[in-house]
Amino acid sequence: MQAMMACPLEQALAVMVSTFHKYSGKEGDKYKLSKAELKELLTKELPAFGTKQMDEGEFRRLMNDLDHDKDSEVDFKEYACFLACVAMGYNEFFRDAQRPRKKVYKAAHPIALPPPTRPGSLCSSSWLCPQLPSVPPDPPVVPMACPLEQALSVMVSTFHKYSGKEGDKFKLSKAELKELLTKELPSFISKRTDEAGFQKLMSNLDSNRDSEVDFHEYATFLACVAVMCNDFFQEYPDKMPRKK
Repeated sequence: MQAMMACPLEQALAVMVSTFHKYSGKEGDKYKLSKAELKELLTKELPAFGTKQMDEGEFRRLMNDLDHDKDSEVDFKEYACFLACVAMGYNEFFRDAQRPRKKVYKAAHPIALPPPTRPGSLCSSSWLCPQLPSVPPDPPVVPMACPLEQALSVMVSTFHKYSGKEGDKFKLSKAELKELLTKELPSFISKRTDEAGFQKLMSNLDSNRDSEVDFHEYATFLACVAVMCNDFFQEYPDKMPRKK
């Protein structure tokens, strides 16, 4: 894996990793988030998610939902799972915004996506399974000034940059997926990857076997890539991008 990630989507994944480690090393296990560390991360790095409005009971339920293995801490896989679910919520807003009855917001806009409205209902796979707390049904559109929020916005806008080129505009065809991976994730997908390699990857991502990759499948894939990034940076900490 290359240490330098020049493409926005790769930089977004690096932000996900570096943000986690910015907070995970403050107390206890340096590779996990305690309840206090998680709360500080969400409050400072994902203010659009509405953590400041949660009471202690709501936050405790969120912590319990994210803590799949019930060790009272959130590891990187659980954190990546959560971010994928939040990205799905942002994507649902974008899809709603495309319907005539809604005010339209541009998909590629980096700062105009609101908090997800029903994140829990979006997570149905065994890997992406937390039931997240609901937020008000009509949350205000808020500027996304924090790098982690912008990283999630990049995940959404990158998907729609390619998904609208042919067929279902809310899914990636094999050709669209190949173009996205080649151009947006060159550090992970070699230009020398043969057709059989792409076919195998497509088959692995296409969990519902409809010959297309929807946003849920795409977000699951990016969460897995983020876990791979984290494993790499844990092995080679000197190569990790540093957050100030």
